[in-house]
Amino acid sequence: MTSTAQSMAKLSQSFDMEGSNSNGEIDQTLIKSQNDTMEYRLITLKNGLKAILVSDVTNIVNLNEKTTELNECDMSESSEDEACQETASEDEDVKVKCKANEAEEKFAACSLSIGVGSFSDPPDIPGLAHFLEHMVFMGSEKYPQENGFDEFIKKNGGSDNGSTECETTTFYLECSEKYLREGMDRFAQFFISPLMIADAMAREKEINMLNILEFEMSLPSDGTRREQILGSLAPPNHPAAKFHWGNLTTLRTNIDDKELHNRVHDFQKRHYSAHRMTLAVQARLSLNTLEEYVRESFSDIPSNDLPPENFTNHIGTFGNSDNFNKIIWIKPVKDICEVHLTWILPSYMKEYKSRPLNYVGWLIGHEGEGSLLSFLRKKVWALECEAGNDQSGFEHNSIYSIFSISLTLTEEGFESINEVIKLVFSYISMLKKNCPNKIIYDELKTVCETNFRYRAEIPSASYVEILSESMHVYEPPHYIAGRMLYLEYKPELITEIISYLRPDNANVIIYSTEKQNNFYNAVEPWFQTKFKIEDIPFEWMEQWVNSVSCGEFHIPHPNPYLTTNFSLLQKPQNNPLYPTKILDNNLMEIWYRQDVKFLQPLAYYAFYIISPLLKSDALNAVLLDVLTAYLEEKFKEQIYVAKQAGLHCTYWAADLGLFLQFTGYNEKLPLLFDEILKLIQKCCSEINDESNIGLFNAIKKERSRCYYNKFLKPKKLVKMTRLSILVDNYYTSVEYLARMGDVTLASLHEFSQKFFKNVRIQGLIQGNVSLPMSIEICEKFRTILGCSPLEGKTPKVMVTKLDVGEQFLRLKSFNEADSNSVITNYYQAGPGNIRTACIIDLLMMMMDEPLFDNLRTKQQIGYDVHCLQRDTFGILGFSITVFFQSSKFTADEVDKRIETFICDFLQNLKSMSEKDWEEIKTSLCLLKNSADLQLLDEVKRNFEEICSNEYKFDRLKKEIEIIPTITPKEVCDWFEDHIATGDKFKKLSIQVLGNPSNLSQSPSTERNLGDETFHLTTMAGQGDKKNFFITDIVAYKNSRSYYPVKSSS
Repeated sequence: MTSTAQSMAKLSQSFDMEGSNSNGEIDQTLIKSQNDTMEYRLITLKNGLKAILVSDVTNIVNLNEKTTELNECDMSESSEDEACQETASEDEDVKVKCKANEAEEKFAACSLSIGVGSFSDPPDIPGLAHFLEHMVFMGSEKYPQENGFDEFIKKNGGSDNGSTECETTTFYLECSEKYLREGMDRFAQFFISPLMIADAMAREKEINMLNILEFEMSLPSDGTRREQILGSLAPPNHPAAKFHWGNLTTLRTNIDDKELHNRVHDFQKRHYSAHRMTLAVQARLSLNTLEEYVRESFSDIPSNDLPPENFTNHIGTFGNSDNFNKIIWIKPVKDICEVHLTWILPSYMKEYKSRPLNYVGWLIGHEGEGSLLSFLRKKVWALECEAGNDQSGFEHNSIYSIFSISLTLTEEGFESINEVIKLVFSYISMLKKNCPNKIIYDELKTVCETNFRYRAEIPSASYVEILSESMHVYEPPHYIAGRMLYLEYKPELITEIISYLRPDNANVIIYSTEKQNNFYNAVEPWFQTKFKIEDIPFEWMEQWVNSVSCGEFHIPHPNPYLTTNFSLLQKPQNNPLYPTKILDNNLMEIWYRQDVKFLQPLAYYAFYIISPLLKSDALNAVLLDVLTAYLEEKFKEQIYVAKQAGLHCTYWAADLGLFLQFTGYNEKLPLLFDEILKLIQKCCSEINDESNIGLFNAIKKERSRCYYNKFLKPKKLVKMTRLSILVDNYYTSVEYLARMGDVTLASLHEFSQKFFKNVRIQGLIQGNVSLPMSIEICEKFRTILGCSPLEGKTPKVMVTKLDVGEQFLRLKSFNEADSNSVITNYYQAGPGNIRTACIIDLLMMMMDEPLFDNLRTKQQIGYDVHCLQRDTFGILGFSITVFFQSSKFTADEVDKRIETFICDFLQNLKSMSEKDWEEIKTSLCLLKNSADLQLLDEVKRNFEEICSNEYKFDRLKKEIEIIPTITPKEVCDWFEDHIATGDKFKKLSIQVLGNPSNLSQSPSTERNLGDETFHLTTMAGQGDKKNFFITDIVAYKNSRSYYPVKSSS
């Protein structure tokens, strides 16, 4: 038996078959990981609703005892898909830092999925299913208060949300077990007797219509635009051809309020039926208790027993239109150059056990030796390749499956686009000769089983969402494992899918900024995307059809990074609670901790390589960014292969240097670490070789596009600008782009030789790794990279001290066709301590819901309204951010309404009852006591303490001790001191304004980034506050003083 086969045999024994039935209604077995400590039960209610109950039995809660439970929250704003890595900064958008403590807390969560989505929109009301999703939470007969549910959940530290897919609609809530029963009752009432009264509907409709709902926020998304154009190629009556978002035209202009009200209710009664609902609930409560909660709350949801809409007549019709097998040129929003090949295949949803789409997509998207991308990168024609099916409702549903191959092209690749596509079909030709391949299947199966066995615990809200949606796709035994495991081998399906990937049934979409406006001859009506459809040239089609396998193509070799030894280190007798310093010399400061909690064969190496070069010049910051991109391209093959085996190497430019992190199964992680350091040394020494000129130029162009695309987004621009004002030597992507012209191959080589010769390395090694191994790993920085100690003091980041009063910086958005605007009002407090941070945490927790309710729901200013604690390299503050449409409000109006809200909020604070104060403080303590769900959570927290030079590894323990001692007067006095009426009021308002006059125009991308210079365009203020506007950013920054840098603890 081979080592791979032995590993598979061992892993196959690692899955439990667990099931539990109640009253004999369901008796099924669920496949789960042996390391999964949850207990599960499947039940079906009398109304047909199916539920999966998840009991976290490791720490069952006794609700009869006085409890201090609360939920876990995010540390920062959701990261958004970005083409480039954002420069790291300690300015974290902190809601509340959630870390573990001795008596750890977890969320309870509940998710309900309904088997209906946007595919079922009435032809005359596009977006109705999405609109209904928003209306459902607007009160019920039992709980009629319009915003009552959201208020109840947020007041108690939880959250809720909903989402609409093509064939499903999902809602969820999360809170502590203490509030779960009432939360589930309130939640269920939305499906038993929703109000959806006309007045509330009209208000929600108004918000939707005024260009501030998700549709308007998604207008600049090239991916969403592509999906809409692709759908338009389906027959007119096909569900994929619908406009699923809904907007002003479909939900207001084309329908009156009364008709919309009636149609929403009709849709709800037709489709929101219990027998089409699936429910998942997770809590630290017994299965019997969870079943009791489910039965008492959800049994009264009505069931009409009507079948779902029948889409079978649409099967096989998408992809057969005259315009599908064509080339479609699309004018992009961002500066991108991409080609997408798309095929419409039969639905493979029911073939989840063999995962044939994943198998073929994995092969074509492989980035290792012998792959399509490897060859294209050698020719400097492409930098990225993605292939397969993204599992979204639009690409993967009961009617069809989409298979796509997407390539990010260089300028040379765009000029040779016919040859690029020919190579795609050449690679497919190679697959036809060499696939199906059982060895490949077995390796994929092994990797997936390993990941399933050692998968980190998923946050409860995400987990119940996944489960409730999985119940619509998988058979009951596979609710947990169906989306992760290869359960059976069906080579005939692999052959079938590869046979579909032909030139004569492919759609080709090309994004490029090379084409002028007059080239495009059509406009997509919903997103106003300019495009042009052309026939595929006959000679191109002939070459594609007749392409044969290139000699350099071959299927992947066996993965050398696959783990075979999953053994754990022996537990030490006295393992400290927190990391201990194991190295502290003139080169490095390294901390270490062996894991004794999660007990998984995982290790984490995290290093911060600090260099004084980053403080001296903006050009050096750009050079480091280009260097990381260059290194990524040079050893992408090695990193990709390791990633497939569960090992990861990530690195990115930061404020003072380079972050370098290695994570994964500990057996082969030292091998990856060793190889990457050797490659860094080799690649840096060879940068100025003439053979690298093509790659260097391609990287410069790619990074330039990245900088441009970044400042094109108001959300990114407002954050970058705020930090550029506050942090010394912080550079926006506008400044990065301006200095790119000074980057040469010679200067990059010179920089790379200097960078590692004068550094200070801070590091953390944690997990299933020994102390001797940790020291050995660290020494390789000296022996392999040749790192030498820093000369002089370690560089520090300094933060601007704002003047008392208010300053405004108003900027014009770079996207002339985008009306989206954003204001961030930042209120600086100054150097912080734990007590001050806790006061701000309390304020943000209390402010979050009323801020949203006031500015979003009642005043309808913006769809995205939020407040955050700010910790900018130890300087504390808070901010309020509002996204709005410049066609409806001026920046002055929005700023004034924010300040009015703050004054009103202060009065509400002063009138709060003692009971409410105590509940808030208790909730915050519980929130901060949230359990780490995986070792990575603890590692991130510890590494943050090291990099900030604070070393308060027990920070949460101290916070939880302090919070109960904070008085209402202390909070009110602090808040009053730091707002407009106070003597410590320091406000910086950053405003990025969109263009209200070009709402229907496609954005202009007719520019050459190499020839054009971009500048931040400041706008003067009007009226009484015009003298408080910053019009010269450089002069303002030069006039500022800085807070003293805190010395290391």
